[in-house]
Amino acid sequence: MTHSLYTHNILVKNPNELVKNGKIVVKDGYIDSISRHEVENTLNDPEDFYIITPGFINLHCHLAYSDIELESQALFPWIDALMDSCLKNPFDAKSNSYSGALEALKTGTTFLVDNTNYLAASLEAFNKSGLRGIIAKELFGSDPDLAAAIVRGAYEDIRTFAFSPHSLYSVSPEIWGAIYEFTKSETVNFSVRNLIFSHFAEDLEEEEWFRDKNSSNIKNLESFWRRINVLEDKKRFWRAANSSWDYFKRYILEDLLKSNFKAVLTHAINLSEAEIEEISRYDQIRLVTCPRSNKYLKHNLARVDLWEKYGILYGLGTDSKASNYDLDLRKEAIALKENFKNFGSNISYKRLFEILTMDAAEILGLEQKIGSLDEGKSAEYCVWEIMDKSLNVKALAGSDSESIFSLIINADKVKLVDFNINLALN
Repeated sequence: MTHSLYTHNILVKNPNELVKNGKIVVKDGYIDSISRHEVENTLNDPEDFYIITPGFINLHCHLAYSDIELESQALFPWIDALMDSCLKNPFDAKSNSYSGALEALKTGTTFLVDNTNYLAASLEAFNKSGLRGIIAKELFGSDPDLAAAIVRGAYEDIRTFAFSPHSLYSVSPEIWGAIYEFTKSETVNFSVRNLIFSHFAEDLEEEEWFRDKNSSNIKNLESFWRRINVLEDKKRFWRAANSSWDYFKRYILEDLLKSNFKAVLTHAINLSEAEIEEISRYDQIRLVTCPRSNKYLKHNLARVDLWEKYGILYGLGTDSKASNYDLDLRKEAIALKENFKNFGSNISYKRLFEILTMDAAEILGLEQKIGSLDEGKSAEYCVWEIMDKSLNVKALAGSDSESIFSLIINADKVKLVDFNINLALN
């Protein structure tokens, strides 16, 4: 397939390389060549002008909650409301997941990490929509004696996917250890077997528990733990640690460092600068932020300016539509830019684009397959039409790249008119 329908293009190979009047040729689902059209574009008509980019990569989502509407409130009351919604009829995980997958695709996401308990629903949504990604089986459980059985049972369910111990507040450290031990002793076939996905340090009440075990500020957290009958189990380790990061270091990090796993930790709110600097020393740890979801759940803002300062590899997710307004990663990128401003810093549109593409692919260990438009890589790209017809596209095509990336990231400036995904890629 030659994408010659759109002849007047700026083709974004990667954040540092743009091809004007670009042409992309695809064979068997992979990019065969990228070149310039033989006839130079001399037109100055926005109707004939498009931007072709790599597809975006959403590193944290829960597709099964796509059609659940919950009010913005603190995390643990929100979780109570979510649990109630999932127990009510009709809750249709398949319909929800498919709806979310389509929405993600329509906003430029071609690869997504779906953290879920609804494996059949997620798999069907990926297959029907064409969206590609990783299905990460969420694990729950605070009883250490059940940890190994929980991991074995999850493996029987997923076989070729990945593990996602839900969060520090909802799993025991033994579950992490059981994942390491299980993969040493059994024949496994995970598509991304060396990654563990998890929520991390998401709510201020978690930190309050560590700092002041008798604080009245943790009533929501304790009430939630009592409801799911894990409060006494939580006291075993949480009483000894001084923060979420201290907990992770004491009970999880050592085994992680000895294994071949990398941990993709989402949210990471309320970390101190000293903790962020320490995290930056570990290549095994990558971070993900969902800024609009964090605001929706009334959290503090992740110190992304410090993540950037200390060179941590990080990416973006949307979380679910039950805790957000939509699954548009471009809007998440704009929210990230606002977070930088709130901390007296700045981030360029070019850097935002890199976070949505190349950095996200590297976090997943898939940088040789997706994240940029290069010969031999999977043919996953989006075609964007410029909405503002008053723009002088000839001048735009000759401008600095920051103007191009500003158009791509701002959701009201361009619309998706076409995309290509390599469905055959394993």
